[in-house]
Amino acid sequence: MSPENLEQRICRRNAHEWEGKTSKEMNLACELLLEQQPAYRSQAANSIIPTIEINTDNKDWESYAKQIYLFNELLL
Repeated sequence: MSPENLEQRICRRNAHEWEGKTSKEMNLACELLLEQQPAYRSQAANSIIPTIEINTDNKDWESYAKQIYLFNELLL
Protein backbone atom coordinates (compact mmCIF):
# COMPACT_ATOMS: atom_id res chain seq x y z
CA MET A 1 0.00 0.00 0.00
CA SER A 2 1.15 3.49 -0.73
CA PRO A 3 1.68 5.72 2.30
CA GLU A 4 -1.02 8.13 1.17
CA ASN A 5 -3.58 5.29 1.14
CA LEU A 6 -2.62 3.59 4.39
CA GLU A 7 -5.19 5.10 6.72
CA GLN A 8 -8.09 4.48 4.37
CA ARG A 9 -7.02 0.90 3.64
CA ILE A 10 -6.32 0.00 7.27
CA CYS A 11 -9.71 1.33 8.37
CA ARG A 12 -11.55 -0.67 5.73
CA ARG A 13 -9.66 -3.88 6.33
CA ASN A 14 -10.55 -4.14 10.02
CA ALA A 15 -13.25 -1.52 10.45
CA HIS A 16 -14.58 -2.94 13.72
CA GLU A 17 -11.13 -2.66 15.30
CA TRP A 18 -10.95 1.06 14.58
CA GLU A 19 -14.36 2.06 15.92
CA GLY A 20 -13.88 4.63 18.66
CA LYS A 21 -10.15 5.07 17.97
CA THR A 22 -8.73 8.55 17.80
CA SER A 23 -6.98 10.01 14.78
CA LYS A 24 -3.79 10.00 16.85
CA GLU A 25 -4.09 6.22 17.32
CA MET A 26 -4.68 5.80 13.59
CA ASN A 27 -1.67 7.96 12.74
CA LEU A 28 0.52 5.92 15.09
CA ALA A 29 -0.65 2.68 13.47
CA CYS A 30 0.16 4.05 10.01
CA GLU A 31 3.57 5.27 11.13
CA LEU A 32 4.34 1.89 12.67
CA LEU A 33 3.44 0.06 9.48
CA LEU A 34 5.57 2.44 7.42
CA GLU A 35 8.49 1.84 9.78
CA GLN A 36 8.02 -1.94 9.59
CA GLN A 37 7.76 -2.21 5.80
CA PRO A 38 11.52 -1.95 5.14
CA ALA A 39 12.15 -4.77 7.61
CA TYR A 40 9.51 -6.93 5.89
CA ARG A 41 11.13 -6.24 2.53
CA SER A 42 14.56 -7.04 3.89
CA GLN A 43 13.37 -10.30 5.37
CA ALA A 44 11.72 -11.24 2.08
CA ALA A 45 14.92 -10.43 0.19
CA ASN A 46 16.94 -12.62 2.56
CA SER A 47 14.53 -15.52 2.39
CA ILE A 48 15.17 -18.57 0.25
CA ILE A 49 11.49 -18.47 -0.65
CA PRO A 50 10.91 -16.38 -3.79
CA THR A 51 8.68 -13.39 -3.15
CA ILE A 52 6.86 -10.73 -5.10
CA GLU A 53 5.64 -7.38 -3.81
CA ILE A 54 2.40 -6.10 -5.27
CA ASN A 55 0.96 -2.67 -4.58
CA THR A 56 -2.77 -3.27 -4.09
CA ASP A 57 -3.84 0.39 -4.06
CA ASN A 58 -6.04 -0.04 -7.13
CA LYS A 59 -7.82 -3.10 -5.69
CA ASP A 60 -7.56 -4.86 -9.05
CA TRP A 61 -7.66 -8.32 -7.50
CA GLU A 62 -7.84 -10.20 -10.80
CA SER A 63 -4.69 -8.47 -12.04
CA TYR A 64 -2.88 -9.26 -8.79
CA ALA A 65 -3.89 -12.90 -9.04
CA LYS A 66 -2.49 -13.00 -12.59
CA GLN A 67 0.76 -11.42 -11.40
CA ILE A 68 1.11 -14.05 -8.69
CA TYR A 69 0.28 -16.83 -11.13
CA LEU A 70 2.85 -15.62 -13.68
CA PHE A 71 5.45 -15.17 -10.95
CA ASN A 72 4.91 -18.78 -9.89
CA GLU A 73 5.09 -19.97 -13.51
CA LEU A 74 8.51 -18.33 -13.89
CA LEU A 75 9.75 -20.29 -10.89
CA LEU A 76 8.77 -23.68 -12.27
